[in-house]
Amino acid sequence: MKKLLALIICLTITTPAFSDDWEDWSEYADYDEEEIIYEEPIISETSEPASTSIKSNHETYLGLRLYKNESIKFDFKPFESSNSTFYDEDIAFGLVFGNRLTDYVKIELESAYLGTSFQKNSNDFNYDIWSNMLNVYLFKEYGGAVAPYFGLGIGASAIWSAAYGAGDFRMDMSWQALVGINFALNQRIDLNLGLKYQDYGYTEHKNNAGNYAETSIYGLQLYLGAAYKFSL
Repeated sequence: MKKLLALIICLTITTPAFSDDWEDWSEYADYDEEEIIYEEPIISETSEPASTSIKSNHETYLGLRLYKNESIKFDFKPFESSNSTFYDEDIAFGLVFGNRLTDYVKIELESAYLGTSFQKNSNDFNYDIWSNMLNVYLFKEYGGAVAPYFGLGIGASAIWSAAYGAGDFRMDMSWQALVGINFALNQRIDLNLGLKYQDYGYTEHKNNAGNYAETSIYGLQLYLGAAYKFSL
C-alpha cells in the first residue's frame, strides 16, 4: 500500500512535466520542412567601352561670328534721279545662341552689327546696322564631327543712316539664307564656316530741304564662327 501511494505521488509530480515536454515536442512533430529556394546570383552588366566619337550630348551653344562683307550693296535711290549702288567690304561681327532640337534640325538666335562709312561723289555716307535674326537649320552629321548645313532666317534690322545731309533711323524686316559646314573639335567646341545672303531692308532719308531718298541694303557675306556647347 505504501508502495502504491508512493507511485501515485511520483506520477502526480512528474505528469505536468511530461505534459509540457509533450507539447513542446508536438510543435516539432507538426513542423513542415521549409522549402529552400535557390536564387541565381545577380551578375552586373559590364559597361560598354567608351565611344571614340566626339559627338556631343550638349544640345545648347553660344558662339561668336566674324563676317567678311564680300558684296554688301547700298543701293541709293535719290528722289527723281538715277540710282547709285555702292559696295562695302568691311568686317562685321555677331553673337549666336542656339539649340539642337533633333539629329537634323537646330534653331538659333543671331544678333549682328555692321557699320560702314564712305564718301562717293563728294558726299558722305554712314550706315550702322544691327540685325536680329531667328534661324532654322537642316544639317547632317558625319562621324559625329562634320556637319554640312543649310538654313533660313527671318527677323528685323535697325538701320541708322546719314546720306546727302539727311539722317534717319528705321526698323525693317530682314531675311537671309545660309549654307556652310560645322566642325566639332571636341565635346565642347565647334568651328563653322559659311556663306550667307542677307537682305537687311531699307532706310529712308529726308533732309530739311525736303529732298527724299532711300537706301536698300543687301548682299553676300562669308563668315567664320566658334561656339561653346553646354547643357541647360
